[in-house]
Amino acid sequence: MDSKCSISNSSLKFARNVSGFLIMVAYLLKNVPMTITIAVIMLLGAVSIKMNIFYQFHFKFLGKNKLPVSERDKGEIIFSWTMGGLFLVIGLVLVYYDLALAGWIFILMTSLLMFCAGFLNFCVASMMYAVFKKMIQSKKK
Repeated sequence: MDSKCSISNSSLKFARNVSGFLIMVAYLLKNVPMTITIAVIMLLGAVSIKMNIFYQFHFKFLGKNKLPVSERDKGEIIFSWTMGGLFLVIGLVLVYYDLALAGWIFILMTSLLMFCAGFLNFCVASMMYAVFKKMIQSKKK
């Protein structure tokens, strides 16, 4: 059973770009509280697209609710925002346990992947979701 949700692609790109930019700023400043805040925002966005602050800001205020929407797999959206948030959390855990270089590299990698998803419209986590979904469906048959 696939559950679908209506998503504005331009608002999703905006949310990914803003997240990537803020993660990059946090990386350049080596700012742990800012990184924690962004991770929480991303994980809240994984719970529901209505809790994604950046998406909702673009959709409601900049787009004035008149942006074209398309049907997307809800699981894909949840998976991609969860992966982004977890990558940040893993980076923060590494920073906390005195593996700062590895942690900040992980955080930088997350920022670059978010930029890739926003600017190039290629989300690695969405691709992983599609592959995992196809593998699970083929095992069921």
